[in-house]
Amino acid sequence: MKTFTRVRTIANLLRLAAISVFLSGVTFLLPVTSIDSFLVWCGLEQVPHVRLMRYVLFAAGLLQVGISVVVWVIARDVVRYQPVVVTVLVAFLIGAPAFYLFDALAGMPRWWCILEFACCFLAGGVPLAFCLWPTSPNQALQATAAMPRI
Repeated sequence: MKTFTRVRTIANLLRLAAISVFLSGVTFLLPVTSIDSFLVWCGLEQVPHVRLMRYVLFAAGLLQVGISVVVWVIARDVVRYQPVVVTVLVAFLIGAPAFYLFDALAGMPRWWCILEFACCFLAGGVPLAFCLWPTSPNQALQATAAMPRI
């Protein structure tokens, strides 16, 4: 696998994705009244007030917060974790059509499906483009020279 040459850009894009996933996860941990008011504002029905639904919301929120922390840690050293970076970005890309399908099957509005698809696709596609985009030989030499020796 060739070394990344746009290390800072890739790291910043991963941090942006981590912040987005973190904030999304935190919303699952909000009080039910806040979640219900947001859903009504979006034109959707309220969350069923049953224990299992609250458990699912808490668990999903915890997982998203945990994933965001992992992505943030990976962003601290994208050269060292290069295979993991590519794996995370590919997971975002695979998640885009999967989320669209899940949302459509759940009966979510079309705009919701498209928005979730676009966010997931951009979170994986843009950084991956910077990983794979060819650079000038001068930039490649500078990136290689800047890499720490182990």
